[in-house]
Amino acid sequence: MQTVPSRPGPAFFSSLFYLLAYCCRLLLLVTACSSSIAGACSFVGSVRPPEHRPTNTNEMSITSTKRSAEGTANSGEALDSSSPVRIAYAGNSMLYFYDTPRFFSNLAGERRVASQDSCFRGGASLPSLLEDGNGMANKFRVKCNAENDVGSPTVESMLSSQNWDFLVMNDYTQAPSRIDLRKKTISTLLRDYSPMIVKCQAIPVFIITPAYRTAVKDSADLGSPEEFTERTRQGCEEYASALNTVLQPAKKCRIAPVGLAYLHIRKNKPSLWERLFHIDDFHPSPHGAYLQGCVLHWTLFRCAPDCKRLSPRELWCNARRMQPPNDDELPVPTLNEAEYLCDVAGAVCRDYNDICL
Repeated sequence: MQTVPSRPGPAFFSSLFYLLAYCCRLLLLVTACSSSIAGACSFVGSVRPPEHRPTNTNEMSITSTKRSAEGTANSGEALDSSSPVRIAYAGNSMLYFYDTPRFFSNLAGERRVASQDSCFRGGASLPSLLEDGNGMANKFRVKCNAENDVGSPTVESMLSSQNWDFLVMNDYTQAPSRIDLRKKTISTLLRDYSPMIVKCQAIPVFIITPAYRTAVKDSADLGSPEEFTERTRQGCEEYASALNTVLQPAKKCRIAPVGLAYLHIRKNKPSLWERLFHIDDFHPSPHGAYLQGCVLHWTLFRCAPDCKRLSPRELWCNARRMQPPNDDELPVPTLNEAEYLCDVAGAVCRDYNDICL
């Protein structure tokens, strides 16, 4: 006999109603929570993290120079560090003492310097060098008869021979400090140098040459080494400002603050400052030339040279000229001195050029 199922009673429908109501309330609660979470995430995503601010260069210690530098303050865009550069030099004995072109190529290495050329004349200013040309025929000594590298005969022939990445220049030391000579150099830079610089696409680099150790060469009126250096700095900055008016932004002038590095050492290690000079009180010694090379490396490449890759003496292994042949040979920096000079160069250049690490 088949049993007939009984129909649900009122209690069943009442329980079902309460169950459906509970499920609806639960669904509404979940929907509301989801909306709140989405809104919160949207708000969080709209908040930008604080921007990174570069370290104040005035607070950097000189022991941090071994880190790579980035940034191109006061100089346009940086060159691709993977491409060796071509460097032209124009100046006087402040650059040919201890053969800055070859020394610097050795300091920087083939990875950074592809080639160099120079036009030097002792005692020359930038205007007179343009007129008189190269004076190194009897001063750059070569080690074999087949070698005859005394530089280009004129600034014009050097700059027109190829495109250059940098043109490193130093004026007669007193010229930037004396208003009349400063004006003459600025006029020559704008009238004569600038068309050649634009054509060869070089970035000009002006060296703030160091003040004399004593008041030689009728320089007493230029004041103390600090006052003399300040005048020179102002003059070089005026050179750069004038030339920048005709240069593209990526080719703006750079300034190598060699004189400021000398003053840093004068303040902190006076006895070492004395040894930055040749016996004549104004040319660089090997210590001064080494410091100048480190400053140039920071100015051109925005980083420290590898001071341990070669010993200081090895850096001059192929120099065409050290000190004058009749003068006693001066000692080269020790490894510790070389490292200190390199550190000073980095600290001064980062401070002066506002290079961010």
